Amino acid sequence: MNLQNWIKQAIIFYVFGVIQVIILSIFAMLFYTGGTRIDKYAPGYTFWMNYISDLGRTIAFSGVPNTISQILFVIMEFIWSIAFILLFITFASLFTEMQKNKWINIAGAIFAIISGIVLIGAILAPEDIYPELHMLLAVAYYLTIALAAIFYAIIIYLEKILSKKYAYSLLILVIFVLIYAIICLIGLNFPLTPESLVVYVVGQKIITYTLLAATCALSYGMWKFSNLSRSYKNLQISLKISLKISLKISLKRLLLILERIFNSIENLFQ
Repeated sequence: MNLQNWIKQAIIFYVFGVIQVIILSIFAMLFYTGGTRIDKYAPGYTFWMNYISDLGRTIAFSGVPNTISQILFVIMEFIWSIAFILLFITFASLFTEMQKNKWINIAGAIFAIISGIVLIGAILAPEDIYPELHMLLAVAYYLTIALAAIFYAIIIYLEKILSKKYAYSLLILVIFVLIYAIICLIGLNFPLTPESLVVYVVGQKIITYTLLAATCALSYGMWKFSNLSRSYKNLQISLKISLKISLKISLKRLLLILERIFNSIENLFQ
Protein backbone atom coordinates (compact mmCIF):
# COMPACT_ATOMS: atom_id res chain seq x y z
CA MET A 1 0.00 0.00 0.00
CA ASN A 2 1.46 3.36 -1.03
CA LEU A 3 1.52 6.40 1.22
CA GLN A 4 -1.40 8.16 -0.48
CA ASN A 5 -3.74 5.19 0.00
CA TRP A 6 -2.59 4.72 3.59
CA ILE A 7 -3.27 8.40 4.34
CA LYS A 8 -6.76 8.25 2.87
CA GLN A 9 -7.72 5.05 4.67
CA ALA A 10 -6.49 6.44 8.01
CA ILE A 11 -8.47 9.66 7.42
CA ILE A 12 -11.64 7.77 6.49
CA PHE A 13 -11.32 5.63 9.62
CA TYR A 14 -10.76 8.73 11.76
CA VAL A 15 -13.80 10.52 10.33
CA PHE A 16 -15.80 7.38 11.06
CA GLY A 17 -14.40 7.48 14.60
CA VAL A 18 -15.58 11.06 15.07
CA ILE A 19 -19.05 10.35 13.66
CA GLN A 20 -19.56 7.31 15.87
CA VAL A 21 -18.42 9.34 18.91
CA ILE A 22 -21.13 11.91 18.23
CA ILE A 23 -23.84 9.31 17.63
CA LEU A 24 -22.95 6.91 20.45
CA SER A 25 -22.42 9.73 22.96
CA ILE A 26 -25.97 10.96 22.29
CA PHE A 27 -27.35 7.47 22.94
CA ALA A 28 -25.12 7.05 26.00
CA MET A 29 -26.49 10.34 27.38
CA LEU A 30 -30.04 9.12 26.78
CA PHE A 31 -29.36 5.88 28.69
CA TYR A 32 -27.43 7.50 31.56
CA THR A 33 -29.22 6.60 34.78
CA GLY A 34 -29.06 9.97 36.47
CA GLY A 35 -27.30 12.08 39.05
CA THR A 36 -24.47 14.60 39.15
CA ARG A 37 -21.65 15.32 41.55
CA ILE A 38 -23.79 17.70 43.56
CA ASP A 39 -27.29 16.31 42.95
CA LYS A 40 -27.72 12.56 42.94
CA TYR A 41 -31.46 12.97 42.23
CA ALA A 42 -30.96 14.84 38.97
CA PRO A 43 -32.85 12.95 36.24
CA GLY A 44 -30.86 11.51 33.37
CA TYR A 45 -27.80 13.18 31.88
CA THR A 46 -27.45 16.93 32.39
CA PHE A 47 -25.30 18.32 29.58
CA TRP A 48 -24.07 21.27 31.66
CA MET A 49 -23.53 19.32 34.89
CA ASN A 50 -22.23 15.88 33.85
CA TYR A 51 -18.74 15.24 32.53
CA ILE A 52 -18.37 13.10 29.42
CA SER A 53 -16.58 10.49 31.54
CA ASP A 54 -19.69 10.20 33.77
CA LEU A 55 -21.12 8.11 30.93
CA GLY A 56 -18.46 5.49 31.66
CA ARG A 57 -19.37 4.98 35.32
CA THR A 58 -20.51 1.48 36.27
CA ILE A 59 -22.86 3.02 38.84
CA ALA A 60 -24.28 6.47 38.15
CA PHE A 61 -24.35 9.16 40.84
CA SER A 62 -27.99 8.21 41.39
CA GLY A 63 -26.83 4.83 42.68
CA VAL A 64 -28.42 2.99 39.74
CA PRO A 65 -26.35 0.66 37.51
CA ASN A 66 -25.23 2.47 34.35
CA THR A 67 -24.57 -0.57 32.16
CA ILE A 68 -25.88 0.49 28.75
CA SER A 69 -24.38 3.96 28.92
CA GLN A 70 -21.04 2.55 30.07
CA ILE A 71 -20.90 0.00 27.24
CA LEU A 72 -21.64 2.66 24.62
CA PHE A 73 -19.06 4.97 26.19
CA VAL A 74 -16.33 2.32 26.18
CA ILE A 75 -17.03 1.35 22.56
CA MET A 76 -17.04 4.92 21.23
CA GLU A 77 -13.93 6.01 23.13
CA PHE A 78 -11.97 2.87 22.25
CA ILE A 79 -12.70 3.20 18.52
CA TRP A 80 -11.86 6.91 18.58
CA SER A 81 -8.60 6.29 20.47
CA ILE A 82 -7.42 3.75 17.88
CA ALA A 83 -8.45 6.06 15.03
CA PHE A 84 -6.66 8.97 16.71
CA ILE A 85 -3.42 6.98 17.10
CA LEU A 86 -3.52 5.82 13.46
CA LEU A 87 -4.25 9.34 12.23
CA PHE A 88 -1.19 10.82 13.92
CA ILE A 89 1.07 7.94 12.92
CA THR A 90 -0.03 8.68 9.36
CA PHE A 91 0.45 12.40 9.90
CA ALA A 92 4.01 11.80 11.13
CA SER A 93 4.73 9.81 7.95
CA LEU A 94 4.25 12.99 5.91
CA PHE A 95 7.50 14.32 7.40
CA THR A 96 9.63 11.16 7.37
CA GLU A 97 11.99 12.47 4.67
CA MET A 98 12.94 15.63 6.52
CA GLN A 99 16.18 15.73 8.48
CA LYS A 100 16.33 19.11 10.21
CA ASN A 101 13.19 18.81 12.34
CA LYS A 102 12.76 15.05 12.55
CA TRP A 103 13.00 14.97 16.35
CA ILE A 104 10.10 17.40 16.65
CA ASN A 105 8.09 15.09 14.41
CA ILE A 106 9.07 12.04 16.48
CA ALA A 107 8.20 13.81 19.75
CA GLY A 108 4.78 14.81 18.42
CA ALA A 109 4.07 11.24 17.29
CA ILE A 110 5.15 9.81 20.66
CA PHE A 111 2.94 12.15 22.67
CA ALA A 112 -0.04 11.56 20.33
CA ILE A 113 0.33 7.77 20.68
CA ILE A 114 0.72 8.04 24.46
CA SER A 115 -2.41 10.21 24.71
CA GLY A 116 -4.45 7.60 22.82
CA ILE A 117 -3.14 4.80 25.03
CA VAL A 118 -3.76 6.85 28.19
CA LEU A 119 -7.35 7.51 27.09
CA ILE A 120 -7.92 3.78 26.65
CA GLY A 121 -6.59 3.30 30.17
CA ALA A 122 -8.94 5.99 31.50
CA ILE A 123 -12.04 4.42 29.97
CA LEU A 124 -11.06 1.03 31.39
CA ALA A 125 -10.66 2.59 34.85
CA PRO A 126 -14.11 4.06 35.68
CA GLU A 127 -14.08 6.89 38.15
CA ASP A 128 -16.49 5.19 40.56
CA ILE A 129 -14.16 2.18 40.88
CA TYR A 130 -10.67 3.70 40.45
CA PRO A 131 -11.11 7.42 41.23
CA GLU A 132 -7.43 8.26 41.80
CA LEU A 133 -6.21 6.30 38.77
CA HIS A 134 -8.94 7.73 36.56
CA MET A 135 -8.06 11.29 37.58
CA LEU A 136 -4.34 10.67 37.03
CA LEU A 137 -4.97 9.24 33.55
CA ALA A 138 -7.31 12.12 32.68
CA VAL A 139 -4.63 14.67 33.60
CA ALA A 140 -2.01 12.70 31.63
CA TYR A 141 -4.36 12.58 28.64
CA TYR A 142 -4.85 16.35 28.48
CA LEU A 143 -1.14 16.96 29.08
CA THR A 144 0.00 14.65 26.28
CA ILE A 145 -2.68 15.99 23.91
CA ALA A 146 -1.40 19.52 24.50
CA LEU A 147 2.24 18.50 24.00
CA ALA A 148 1.44 16.60 20.79
CA ALA A 149 -0.50 19.62 19.49
CA ILE A 150 2.41 21.96 20.27
CA PHE A 151 4.98 19.81 18.46
CA TYR A 152 2.77 19.28 15.42
CA ALA A 153 1.89 22.96 15.23
CA ILE A 154 5.64 23.68 15.13
CA ILE A 155 6.18 21.07 12.41
CA ILE A 156 3.35 22.43 10.27
CA TYR A 157 4.68 25.96 10.67
CA LEU A 158 8.31 25.06 9.86
CA GLU A 159 7.91 22.50 7.09
CA LYS A 160 5.14 24.32 5.18
CA ILE A 161 3.71 21.09 3.77
CA LEU A 162 0.27 22.05 5.06
CA SER A 163 -1.36 25.44 5.51
CA LYS A 164 -0.47 27.34 8.68
CA LYS A 165 -4.15 27.54 9.58
CA TYR A 166 -3.92 23.92 10.76
CA ALA A 167 -1.11 24.90 13.10
CA TYR A 168 -3.24 27.73 14.47
CA SER A 169 -6.17 25.37 15.13
CA LEU A 170 -3.87 23.12 17.17
CA LEU A 171 -2.54 26.11 19.11
CA ILE A 172 -6.11 27.16 19.92
CA LEU A 173 -6.60 23.70 21.41
CA VAL A 174 -3.46 24.15 23.50
CA ILE A 175 -4.68 27.53 24.77
CA PHE A 176 -8.01 26.01 25.82
CA VAL A 177 -6.23 23.20 27.67
CA LEU A 178 -3.99 25.69 29.50
CA ILE A 179 -6.94 27.90 30.49
CA TYR A 180 -8.87 24.85 31.69
CA ALA A 181 -5.88 23.64 33.71
CA ILE A 182 -5.53 27.04 35.37
CA ILE A 183 -9.26 27.12 36.21
CA CYS A 184 -9.08 23.62 37.70
CA LEU A 185 -6.01 24.49 39.78
CA ILE A 186 -7.68 27.61 41.14
CA GLY A 187 -10.85 25.63 41.83
CA LEU A 188 -8.97 23.26 44.14
CA ASN A 189 -9.00 26.01 46.76
CA PHE A 190 -12.80 26.37 46.72
CA PRO A 191 -15.71 24.01 47.45
CA LEU A 192 -17.64 22.56 44.51
CA THR A 193 -20.77 24.53 43.71
CA PRO A 194 -23.36 24.24 40.93
CA GLU A 195 -21.79 27.25 39.21
CA SER A 196 -18.22 25.92 39.41
CA LEU A 197 -19.35 22.48 38.23
CA VAL A 198 -20.89 24.07 35.13
CA VAL A 199 -17.58 25.82 34.42
CA TYR A 200 -15.60 22.57 34.75
CA VAL A 201 -18.04 20.50 32.67
CA VAL A 202 -18.44 23.09 29.91
CA GLY A 203 -14.65 23.56 29.83
CA GLN A 204 -14.11 19.84 29.33
CA LYS A 205 -16.66 19.71 26.52
CA ILE A 206 -15.14 22.77 24.80
CA ILE A 207 -11.73 21.06 24.81
CA THR A 208 -13.20 17.79 23.55
CA TYR A 209 -15.15 19.35 20.69
CA THR A 210 -12.24 21.64 19.80
CA LEU A 211 -10.00 18.57 19.60
CA LEU A 212 -12.48 16.84 17.29
CA ALA A 213 -12.80 19.94 15.12
CA ALA A 214 -9.04 20.58 14.94
CA THR A 215 -8.22 16.97 14.05
CA CYS A 216 -10.99 16.82 11.44
CA ALA A 217 -9.60 20.01 9.90
CA LEU A 218 -6.13 18.46 9.95
CA SER A 219 -7.54 15.35 8.29
CA TYR A 220 -8.97 17.52 5.52
CA GLY A 221 -5.55 19.12 5.04
CA MET A 222 -3.92 15.70 4.85
CA TRP A 223 -6.51 14.57 2.29
CA LYS A 224 -5.78 17.61 0.13
CA PHE A 225 -2.04 16.98 0.44
CA SER A 226 -2.53 13.35 -0.61
CA ASN A 227 -4.44 14.42 -3.73
CA LEU A 228 -1.84 17.06 -4.56
CA SER A 229 0.96 14.52 -4.10
CA ARG A 230 -0.75 12.12 -6.46
CA SER A 231 -1.35 14.91 -9.00
CA TYR A 232 2.29 15.93 -8.68
CA LYS A 233 3.45 12.38 -9.32
CA ASN A 234 1.12 12.08 -12.30
CA LEU A 235 2.52 15.36 -13.60
CA GLN A 236 6.06 14.04 -13.18
CA ILE A 237 5.16 10.89 -15.12
CA SER A 238 3.54 12.95 -17.87
CA LEU A 239 6.58 15.21 -18.09
CA LYS A 240 8.91 12.22 -18.31
CA ILE A 241 6.83 10.70 -21.10
CA SER A 242 6.68 14.03 -22.93
CA LEU A 243 10.41 14.47 -22.50
CA LYS A 244 11.12 11.01 -23.93
CA ILE A 245 8.86 11.65 -26.90
CA SER A 246 10.45 15.06 -27.47
CA LEU A 247 13.93 13.55 -27.30
CA LYS A 248 12.99 10.85 -29.79
CA ILE A 249 11.53 13.41 -32.19
CA SER A 250 14.54 15.70 -31.77
CA LEU A 251 16.92 12.79 -32.34
CA LYS A 252 15.11 11.77 -35.50
CA ARG A 253 15.23 15.33 -36.80
CA LEU A 254 18.91 15.58 -35.97
CA LEU A 255 19.64 12.37 -37.83
CA LEU A 256 17.61 13.61 -40.78
CA ILE A 257 19.53 16.90 -40.84
CA LEU A 258 22.87 15.07 -40.61
CA GLU A 259 21.80 12.78 -43.41
CA ARG A 260 20.99 15.77 -45.61
CA ILE A 261 24.33 17.41 -44.77
CA PHE A 262 26.23 14.26 -45.69
CA ASN A 263 24.25 13.94 -48.90
CA SER A 264 25.04 17.56 -49.77
CA ILE A 265 28.76 17.03 -49.09
CA GLU A 266 28.73 13.83 -51.17
CA ASN A 267 27.11 15.69 -54.06
CA LEU A 268 29.81 18.37 -53.93
CA PHE A 269 32.56 15.85 -54.47
CA GLN A 270 30.85 14.05 -57.32
